[in-house]
Amino acid sequence: MTIAEKVQVSADKTRFTLFKEGLFYKCYNEDAMMFTQKVRAYKVSSKFVKSVGAEVRSLGFPASEIEKENLKLQAISEAIQA
Repeated sequence: MTIAEKVQVSADKTRFTLFKEGLFYKCYNEDAMMFTQKVRAYKVSSKFVKSVGAEVRSLGFPASEIEKENLKLQAISEAIQA
């Protein structure tokens, strides 16, 4: 899945999407902002992506956070009411 497709999926306001990318979970644009507001304050990165033609905001955290249960998928779901 390309970054452009991921940005398009994250624009859907009816669902929250985390993407597994290697050893990390990442979310983009609206999903990243919602995550920082409702779940946990992580640093959101912003960079211009030529294929999208716009600034793309993203945040990521290690998959080990979920495996260690420091951050549970169920807790994320409840926090963002998804």
